[in-house]
Amino acid sequence: MSRQVIRDWCGHSSDKTIDHYTKLLRQHHAPEMAKLKPLLDPSWTQEDVTQSLLKLWYNSYTKMRFHFDERKSKRLKANPKRGIGFDEAQEIFSHPYYLDQRSDMPEQCRAIGWVGERLYALIFEVREDKEGEYYHLVTLWKATEQERQLYEEHS
Repeated sequence: MSRQVIRDWCGHSSDKTIDHYTKLLRQHHAPEMAKLKPLLDPSWTQEDVTQSLLKLWYNSYTKMRFHFDERKSKRLKANPKRGIGFDEAQEIFSHPYYLDQRSDMPEQCRAIGWVGERLYALIFEVREDKEGEYYHLVTLWKATEQERQLYEEHS
């Protein structure tokens, strides 16, 4: 991974900062980034993939934004089969998680990860507004046995 690519996406010129992001990218987040490759346009060049994954990684770990329906979040939290709302579900993205694509129209992704001591599946859409990308949280549930296996095999 080029230090210049990281510098371009991060907008930082400090060598110490670039070293920090380079180390994180190579050591800790490469498996998470590899899971995203199937979601990308197959016609992209390796440089397109690298830069897109880096941008997604950087945005995810530095300025991740979430939007959701507050009323739906309250209903989910009150439902014993769900047990949490979208506020709590955002914790999934602060730990290693499994990611796949759920549907094409609209394009939705599923993240399987931990909230507290329980494994959850969260459906979200990546949307964009004038401030950039954000995750629109659609629904969630306690992970099924099949989802637990996916998480254990790939995370």
